[in-house]
Amino acid sequence: MRCSANTDEIFFHSEATDELDDSFRYYENEYPGRGYCFVQQVEACVRRICRYPELGTEELPGIRRMVVDRFPYKIIYMLHNETIVILAVAHAHRMPEYWKKRSDD
Repeated sequence: MRCSANTDEIFFHSEATDELDDSFRYYENEYPGRGYCFVQQVEACVRRICRYPELGTEELPGIRRMVVDRFPYKIIYMLHNETIVILAVAHAHRMPEYWKKRSDD
């Protein structure tokens, strides 16, 4: 995915991609149609991050979060050499900061 504003591109950590896929499947299995709504909201959140990378709340030095509308999830990301790196698509109420080691990858 390419960003159109301040950065050149966006990169999803492989575990963040897995989290997105798992969450999609959960919502789609439990509430048919809601998985697609979830993905649309994540995409909208990622577009906001692309346009305004500094808008997210700082979780740790150099690592930010942005909340996904209508779902209890947050996107954890960092800016690295003009690339936005999505570290996690994290449920807001489970295992805080489990994704910290990913910033070293």
